[in-house]
Amino acid sequence: EHVVSDHEGGAFDAVQHLVTLGHTRVALAYRNDAYTGRGVRNGYRQACEALGFEPLEHEASALAWSASLADDVVADLMHREVTAALVFGDREATMVEAAASRAGLRVPEDLALVSYDDEVAELAEVPLTAMAPAKHRMGQLSAELLVRRIAEGSARCLHQVWLRPQLVVRESCGARQPGRV
Repeated sequence: EHVVSDHEGGAFDAVQHLVTLGHTRVALAYRNDAYTGRGVRNGYRQACEALGFEPLEHEASALAWSASLADDVVADLMHREVTAALVFGDREATMVEAAASRAGLRVPEDLALVSYDDEVAELAEVPLTAMAPAKHRMGQLSAELLVRRIAEGSARCLHQVWLRPQLVVRESCGARQPGRV
């Protein structure tokens, strides 16, 4: 019995969103030392296969991420003519955004970004569009399942709940937000 976040589905949705905006070369930059990172990577790869483009990935541990590494990532994205990237997590996405600015790129005009986590994405210089896992709802559902399991015991059917992260559109991807001009 469990309640989990569908990180693969969330990453797939993020890439699909960028492709819908016209991007044909979408990269992934991520922390590889977290369970979430593996799910995001797998969803990104599934999207690449389904949408027909070659994956381009940059991975490093959370401790290895730095302004220098972000500069290297952006230089490689420019070299490969990438126009959009999914970045896990918000801290790393903010570093990529700053590196893009140092390299003379404009977000979202030259490089569209989607962050994966949405804890502080809206605080970036250019507020980051983000995939937002339903963390609060996950906790609520987990508690409800636990209480019901205690009350009903083994007579209760097994529940396995997957919650799909929600896309929160902000300025960094170049999509128009409803009600804005």
